[in-house]
Amino acid sequence: MKATLKFNLPDEDKDHRRAVKALDLALALWSIDDYLRGIEKWERGYDIEGIRAEFYSILEKYDINLDKLIE
Repeated sequence: MKATLKFNLPDEDKDHRRAVKALDLALALWSIDDYLRGIEKWERGYDIEGIRAEFYSILEKYDINLDKLIE
């Protein structure tokens, strides 16, 4: 069984980008969840600024640009 995704580029560029980045996005979300689980387990006070910085660092590691996926 095969599945083929076809996009009319450049009109459907956003949809194409979302499909291509799906695995990276899933891996990034898993990493973020793991990071937050560690904070919840080991840290009493939360450094929201530090958490947001790590969030964007993880997204960058997987080459995820939320603006490009949502715009």
